[in-house]
Amino acid sequence: MRFQNYITENINTKGITNNDILYIYKPIKKYIDSIYKPFKNKDYGLLYKNIDKILSIKKKIRTKDKQEIIILGVIDSKELKSNVCKKSHNIKPIKIYVGFPSRSVSYQAIFDYIVVGIPIKVLERIKSIENREYIEDDNINDKIITVVSPMYIQQTITHELSHWMDDALHNKHYTKRDKLWMKKNFDKQYDPLHMYKKTKWEESKTEIEALISEIELYRRTLTKDEWNIMTLDDLLINLKGMNSFSIIDNTNTRKMILKRLHREKLLGKNMR
Repeated sequence: MRFQNYITENINTKGITNNDILYIYKPIKKYIDSIYKPFKNKDYGLLYKNIDKILSIKKKIRTKDKQEIIILGVIDSKELKSNVCKKSHNIKPIKIYVGFPSRSVSYQAIFDYIVVGIPIKVLERIKSIENREYIEDDNINDKIITVVSPMYIQQTITHELSHWMDDALHNKHYTKRDKLWMKKNFDKQYDPLHMYKKTKWEESKTEIEALISEIELYRRTLTKDEWNIMTLDDLLINLKGMNSFSIIDNTNTRKMILKRLHREKLLGKNMR
């Protein structure tokens, strides 16, 4: 992966400039480096020590939907500079929480926020791996390390911004969907995954749309030859790490992704 290219090019994904992505990423950068670098170098003593430091951070917030976040930064959407983000802010202003959430990174339309970073459960899972043969298995290690890499975190920022922009610029369809669920289930605690009860998350059009934004961003980090060597499985594992398997094993999702890649002229020769 050519991460240096990734962070210096003025990448434009559906109008999101790399400056906005890096602006959101900045508060968490040193913490990601403190996990990713020792993990990559197999310095597990330092890795676990750094994870403990992160988990001991006392500054936390609790969102309206009762998610607790170890908070490193709070960004108002009005601070973003790209035209598409400015337009989205004028329609649907939000807060962007940067840190380590208790549940997951996500765009919560009904509560007007995005949270990006690494879920605490991922850090706890890494810490709980006591079998060094397991963590040093290259195939497993590569999949785990992907989800704590700088590239992956920046891709998730792009992914969640895409959800927000899709909502703001298309009649707030996420927000309306969530409000309808709340109205029908007024006696229940809000379920952020309610929209996937009938449709698998990896088959939803909104997730495919956000995934294509990630792929567009990732494509800019590779040469044409590198892109054409990759299979679809390679691409999805590089993007999603441990979370790639539900996509790889889903025939419908693969067809939807291939169709969109072809439409966006992103289909590599070896992905067909």
